[in-house]
This record gives sequence, structure tokens and C-alpha cells, in this order.
Amino acid sequence: MQPGSAPFRIIQVRRIARAEEVIDYLLELEAGDRRSSEKRFAKKYVVLDSSTDIAKETIIQHVRCLKLGRGAYHYLLSGSAMDEHWSEIFYGFENLDITGFRVIDYSKKNVQDFLENWKWKSHISSKAAMMFDSVNLIFEAILRLVRKKPEFLRASARRSIPPNSTKINDCNIEERGITPFEFGAKLAKTIRRTEIDGLTGFIKFDEDGHRSNFTLRIVEMTAGSKSETVGTWYDDKGLTKPNEIGWVVPSELTKTYIIISVQEQPYIMPLVDKRSKKKWKGFSVDLAEMIMKKLGLKYEHRLVKDGKFGEENQEVAGGWDGIIGELIRKEADLSISSLTVSVQREELIEFSRTFLSFETVTEDVPLRLDSIFSFFQPLSKEIWYSIFGSMLAVSFSLYIVSKCSSSEYELCIKPNEDTQSAGVKTVQAKVVNTFTLWNAIWFSLGSFMQQTSGYRPRSLSGRIVSGVWWFLALFVMIIYTANLTTHLTISQLNPPLYTVHQLHKCPAETNKPCDMMISIMETGLKDFAVAFPKGSPLREGVNLALLKLRNDGDLYRLIRKWFLPLSCSNQHHGKEMSLSQIAGLFYILLGGLGLGLIIGFIEYISYRRKNKRQPINASPPGTPVRTPNSPVMRSIMKPSTHRSQNERDAIDWNAANYAVYGSPSNHECQDETSTHGTFRQV
Repeated sequence: MQPGSAPFRIIQVRRIARAEEVIDYLLELEAGDRRSSEKRFAKKYVVLDSSTDIAKETIIQHVRCLKLGRGAYHYLLSGSAMDEHWSEIFYGFENLDITGFRVIDYSKKNVQDFLENWKWKSHISSKAAMMFDSVNLIFEAILRLVRKKPEFLRASARRSIPPNSTKINDCNIEERGITPFEFGAKLAKTIRRTEIDGLTGFIKFDEDGHRSNFTLRIVEMTAGSKSETVGTWYDDKGLTKPNEIGWVVPSELTKTYIIISVQEQPYIMPLVDKRSKKKWKGFSVDLAEMIMKKLGLKYEHRLVKDGKFGEENQEVAGGWDGIIGELIRKEADLSISSLTVSVQREELIEFSRTFLSFETVTEDVPLRLDSIFSFFQPLSKEIWYSIFGSMLAVSFSLYIVSKCSSSEYELCIKPNEDTQSAGVKTVQAKVVNTFTLWNAIWFSLGSFMQQTSGYRPRSLSGRIVSGVWWFLALFVMIIYTANLTTHLTISQLNPPLYTVHQLHKCPAETNKPCDMMISIMETGLKDFAVAFPKGSPLREGVNLALLKLRNDGDLYRLIRKWFLPLSCSNQHHGKEMSLSQIAGLFYILLGGLGLGLIIGFIEYISYRRKNKRQPINASPPGTPVRTPNSPVMRSIMKPSTHRSQNERDAIDWNAANYAVYGSPSNHECQDETSTHGTFRQV
């Protein structure tokens, strides 16, 4: 307490040596107060300045004493008695309150790590904690001397006495006096300059060797409840009381705290708004505003100088750059950004409770078919693009191999309209290829839809191409039907319920990190927390503020605002079939297309060689043949039944110049090879 800020009047003082003397003295006071009802039921305040053992025994005997149980007492214990483990025997005593001081902060991570390795007890006394910190401080000071001067302790004037020496050391220091350690002054100077973060807080000394920045937490233990912090006493600032969230506000309320972040969406982004005084927007900006508002502190939000999170860099002071380096050098008070918690970083700086956790393994959510083009969703876009490209490739392949193979040509016979006026009925025969480009596309589309198109490949190369295309179409239709049936069945069910532990997954890649599951309660693969320098007094307050924001639901709403936009928060996306899962089908198709093209080329070469041996049929496929020995009929003339014999004899048709063949009247267009077998000479 600061002098004069909380005055109180001392009525009586008694020197005690045992706990029984305290109880006897209180019984005497009770006996004297029975005469006045006002004093009898008034609350009595007892300041007990004693050792920890006497203080604990006094409290226990007070609880067990029935005569003192009727009065209301409030003990103020001096020293570090509250750091001891108190029995729960007095928790149910309704008229006893205890206030004391605690040196150890059990919420700090280094204290928690120490207690995890503490084999015997779940707590540690203040004396043991101070002894532990003293040993660590001396050890750290000696290490600093050894690093600075490796010859330290080697050039000492003291030497060990040989084992065979008969000299006896005189331990009578009264006669000889105390001989100081040769490097004692240097070691003491190094200790005063050494700073460590111990179990009893941040340890630092002034030039006179007194500990500075000393902090005592004022703890109050009421009836039926455990101890809770009601204030903090600083050696240079005095008493500070907690705010609305139960945190002890530091005395330097006028100080502006520096918060640093790395510019990254959606944590912190520039705000382009001339009407607003803010320069930044994002998750970290809103979270910093909410935390500092809970703590009632002023702050300034800025970006880290080098834009890095922090890596080892011996060229900068402190050995680290980025956020880690600025916190080590205490250029900033805290950092609220996407800084992950790691073991290496915890050795350099401190972290608050985890406020955000990302799971890299997403949960399978049923696909909801709620759009007009939802029937495309069972397969990925890459598969649909590949199917369309494969259809065009198959069509072009069929068109090419049909041009190269003679098996794809047919003989088409059509009536000749030019000779109808002369009274002569003639027909015109022509060898054509039915597999045009459009017919090939129609064949590919019909095959994929499991329908007939009226066209069939006859060549070996064309059948190979169509076979691999049918193979692909069969499996694609099976996979598509199975996936669509599954999604339609599941979509009829009610959507799954999600707790506050997990939120929906957003599909947009721009909404980082929407491809992860977000958790604010359970630990995930990547934990994010607020970072502080070692020994920062803000850590406890930030933890309480985060807990308050989480319990009130503000943290949950803030996460939904920046990580889950409304445009995609209600969409459910399940697993769709990817191209990599059925890529083998397309590889088979490519192999079949290549094989078909090779065979088609071989057929074309063999046809050319055959025509060289038979020059009469050397015309390329598709051209009408006009030689007398050709299987093509230029015209077939039949005399009209209405004319006389003389008129039929008078017709000059120059039949001697042509070899005329007849064909069955019910076949207008047929294969060239089959036509040869059915023709008859007239």
C-alpha cells in the first residue's frame, strides 16, 4: 500500500511465539467484547506477522475453535505464507477471510513446466522457489563470465593442496579473518547485471544489489472459495487493483502499448477510407481493440519493420529478426498476428492462451445439390474438361483414320436427274466416305451417351479408337451415376450439427485459411496466440481478456466475420471425384488413339502400294471412277415401256464405249467390295 492511501488504526499489539498464543489472545478479546453487542458482532481484522508455519497453524486452530467460530475475522498475513499449500479444512468456515501476498505466479508457463517435473508435490514454497531462482541466477552469471572470459577460474591464485601434504587448514576466521574470493567482486558485478525470468517473477537488480521490479500479488481467500488475486503490489508503483475482468491494471495507465503484426489477409490489411481514422482492418485489428478495451489500456497498432515473423539472424541485435526479434529487444509490448506457437519460440518469448487453432485435415461434409447446375458437381471441373477434350480427340482420330483406310468407303447410287428430260432413266454411282468430321463427332457423342448414331467404323484402326472410347465412356457413366446417387441420397438427410469447436469450411481460396477447420476451444495442428516479451505484465491480463471474449461469444463471432463470409458460410461441400483418381482411363484412351492412328497410317501405306500394282484402280479414295473397268456405273439406261421398238432402236446411247453393270434395285449405297460380287453384265 502507498502511505496514506489506505490508512488504518492499530488498537492492540501482541508479540507471539506460537499459534496457541494467538488463539488465547483472540479469546481474551472475545471475552472483553461480550459486554458490547456492537463490538461482539463486528468484524475484527488481525495482522499476523509471523513465519509461514505459525500462520498456517494459527488459521487451522482458529477454524477448530468453536468459541472463535461465531465471530467474523479477517486475517492479513505478512510474508509469503499464501504460497504454501493450504488445507481445505477452513473452506467451509463462513466467518473467516484471509488476505496475503503471493510471490509465485502459477499461471506462467515456466512455473507450470517446473511443476510438471516436480516429483513430490503439486506446489512449491516461496523459499524453495527463491532458492531455485538464486541458483539459476548464479549459474547464468558464471556462464556469462565464462563466455566473455574463457580463462575465468583458470588463473586463480588458489591451488588445491596435494594429497600427501601435511599442512592443516585453519578454519578459525576470527583470528585470520575472511579472505574474499579472488573473482568475487567481478562475479557480484555480473550478477547485478544478469536478468532472468524465474519462478518468483522477473529478476533484476539495481546498482546496490537490491532486487528491482519486484511484484507481489495480493491474494484473498474467502469462506467456501479458493484464493483469487485482488490486487498487485509493485515495489516502485505501489498497489494496483484489478479491472472488470479481474486483472490487475498496471499503474502506468498513461503509457501507450505497442502492438505489432505482419500484414497478411485476413489478419491485418490497409483500410482505404478517408472518413475513418483507422489505418488498418482485419482480424488482428479487431481482436487487439477488443482486448485492450477489456484491459482499459491505450495502444498503437503498427506493422513489424522487416515484415517477417522471426528467424535466427546473427546480424541483428538479439540474434533474431521479425516479430521475435522486436519482442526480444522489447521494441514492442505484444504481437497479435498469425504467429504460431512452437517450442523454440517459447524459449525466447512468452505466449498467451491459444485463441485460434487450425486443423489441416478437413472434415467430410455431405454435398448439397442446391443449384441449377448441381448435376455437374459429382465430378470435378478437370474431369469434365478432360471428357470434352477426349470427345474432340476421338472425333478427329476417327475422321483421320477413315480417310486413310479403304474399308470406310461405300458405293452410293443415286438417280441422274440430268437424263430424265430425254426419256432415259439413268443412275449415278459414287464412292463416298460416310465418316465426315460432323458424323465422327456425332458418333462420339452418341457413344458417350450410350446411344446409337447410325454410323459404325469398319476399319481396324477405327474400331480400336471406338473401342477405347467406349471403355472410357462406360466407366465414366458408372462413376458419375454412383456419385450422383450417393450425393442425392445424403442431401435428403438433415445437415449435420456443428458445435462451437468446429466451423464450416469455406471453399473460396481467397478467404484464407478457408481450407482448414477452425477451432477456438481445442488444440489443433497450428495454434495461434498473443506473443509477449519475457516477464511482460500484460500476459495475465490478456489471458483473462481472451477467456472473457470466448465465454461471451465475441471471439466466435469475430472468427466468423473474418474467416467465414456470409456468402459461403451456409454452403456445404463434400468430396468430388478428382481427375487424379480416374486418370488411368484417359491414359488408356490416349494409348488407344495412338495405336489407331498408327494402324490407320499402315492401312493407308498398304493401300497406296496396292494401287501401284493395279494402276486401273489408282484413283485416291473418294474420287468417282470413270474408266470402263471401274466398278462405278456412270449411267444405266433403260428404254421406256411406252415407246415403240423403232424409237428404242433409234436411241444413240453409245453403249459400246462403256462397260455397264446392273445391281439389285433395293440397294442404292453399299460397299465397293460387295458391289463387285452382285453386279451382272448386260
